[in-house]
Amino acid sequence: MGKKLSWLLVCGLLLAYIFAAGCSSVLESSALETATTLLATTSTTALPSTSTTSSSTTTTSTTLLADDATTTTSTTTTTADSPTSTYVTTSTAAGETTTTAAATTTTTSAPVTTTTAAATTTTTSAPVTTTTAAATTTTTSAPVTTTTVATTTTTTSTTTTTLAGDDPVKLIFIHHSSGENWLNDIGGGGDNPGGLGTALMDNNYFVSGTNYGWGPPDSTNGGRIGDNTDTIHWQTWFRSANTSTFMTALFNESDQNSTFSRLSDDPGGENQIIMFKSCFPNSEVEDDISDEQAIYNDLLNYLRTRPDKLFVLITPPGEKNVASDDETKDLCDWLVNDWLTGYSASDGSQNVAVFDFYCVLSETNSHHRIVGDAIEHIYVDYDGKSPYHNGSDNHPNGTGNCKATTEFVPLLNYYYQRWQASRP
Repeated sequence: MGKKLSWLLVCGLLLAYIFAAGCSSVLESSALETATTLLATTSTTALPSTSTTSSSTTTTSTTLLADDATTTTSTTTTTADSPTSTYVTTSTAAGETTTTAAATTTTTSAPVTTTTAAATTTTTSAPVTTTTAAATTTTTSAPVTTTTVATTTTTTSTTTTTLAGDDPVKLIFIHHSSGENWLNDIGGGGDNPGGLGTALMDNNYFVSGTNYGWGPPDSTNGGRIGDNTDTIHWQTWFRSANTSTFMTALFNESDQNSTFSRLSDDPGGENQIIMFKSCFPNSEVEDDISDEQAIYNDLLNYLRTRPDKLFVLITPPGEKNVASDDETKDLCDWLVNDWLTGYSASDGSQNVAVFDFYCVLSETNSHHRIVGDAIEHIYVDYDGKSPYHNGSDNHPNGTGNCKATTEFVPLLNYYYQRWQASRP
């Protein structure tokens, strides 16, 4: 019995051992199978897509050639996720604009992906970059400034030797020293002679003039009305309580009040043409021309009431160096091109005209004249520094005055004939 129990105990222990070993084997097999399955599985993790964002940037550089003749502007703009484009813009004085698109640079980055397989393999796709260098455009322009403000007017019968009709035309010139020099005979001993008096005589004008000390008293500005010929004084002449008195004296004046050649016989009657000019200090207009424009506009209220007279405004000649050169030119351009737009006298006639004395004297290639059958008004190489002066004298010299005579007299003949033709 004791041996049976001992045998049973041994058998039980053996069965327990075998059972335990079997469980362990199953566990190990399951674990191995699980591990094998895990190793056979590829795990892929995609990294977030990479995007490149660049802020929008605009760079503009402006290069001014000498005398502002040509302006070259280069503008580069970079925008997020967009190609980079470069444009070269060239602006010329005539107002033309040429835009050249340069080459485009594009950068493309592929997404970066990391792949982990059984063999733990990582694959990285490198960015693909295509770069095209921007073309370089170089514009070279000679530093020549040509400012042209041209007025083209078709003219008819612009004779330079005689007027319409055989009778002399009476003309009076309101002026001071610069006007006196312009009238002076060439070779006659006067300062800076321009020979205007002789030229007007040869074109059948009987010329008189006012000067310092001429005329009725000027209660507004003091002295005599002939003393006061600045731009601000024209309203006293033409738009004041004393205008009637001043005009009566002016229309009936037949004295020269300076020395120059003229027709020997006074044809009689009133002066038909009234020329008026301020002296060179009035070429300085500071930085605003609106006050001068207001004065000139106001004068038209009187001038249109006298269709029986032709009024010719002569712009003030420039000083040797005009500080307000841009503004002065703007004013003269306005007077020639815009002041009389839509204007006519009370009878519909064209009884007001302008001669740009300032323009003619501003540069050797600047002109206000008749060319062929048109009026040419042009500033060339203008910089506010007149070549028509001797030393530091601000009066125009004889060369400049002679040039002005050559250009003015044919233009005056045209203005006179236009006025006569436009009268009812």
